[in-house]
Amino acid sequence: IQYRAATQDTVVVESQTTPVGIFEELPVPCGTTRSSYEDGDRIVIFTDGLIDARPPHGDTFEMEGLQAVIEQHPELDGAALNAALFEAATAYAEGSLGDDALVMCATLRR
Repeated sequence: IQYRAATQDTVVVESQTTPVGIFEELPVPCGTTRSSYEDGDRIVIFTDGLIDARPPHGDTFEMEGLQAVIEQHPELDGAALNAALFEAATAYAEGSLGDDALVMCATLRR
């Protein structure tokens, strides 16, 4: 997910490769996507454990859940945003993500 500081919104940058662990043979061919980044923009990379978080009898957290948290917290540094994403997904799932989850946030500072 790309957060654009100037417009305070997010854009989903679709993956161009095969998920790790799906196929044993490497390298896996992949495409590329180019995006422009301005000062304060950030990129958030994550595993499906966050978007697949779900309460016992409900829908998954989805991309929209992550995007909402990112858009609501432009003031947070990367570590604090990562923590906020985990906290939101875990709260949504009523305490347990149920799958492995990793997240990395990088912010462009000039």
